[in-house]
Amino acid sequence: MSSNYLLESLHRQTATGLTVGVEDSFLHNTVRLVYRARPDGVITSWQVEGPDLPAPAVFKTEAQARAFIRGRWGIYPHTKKWGEP
Repeated sequence: MSSNYLLESLHRQTATGLTVGVEDSFLHNTVRLVYRARPDGVITSWQVEGPDLPAPAVFKTEAQARAFIRGRWGIYPHTKKWGEP
């Protein structure tokens, strides 16, 4: 996935009013767990960006995205428990 693709993707997302944020990153910041949120703060999707992915993998929940990271790269990211910051 090229940096040009990521930049264009980010521009398309923010042009529609969505907020883009990085929740977590792994493997020296080459694998990123990213969320997209509406202006009212509601998260609309989770995406995993990685060097060997042709495009970001899109998921409805954070748990699905973290499971994808676990399965693809063998990384066990911390999963938040209820009430945890």
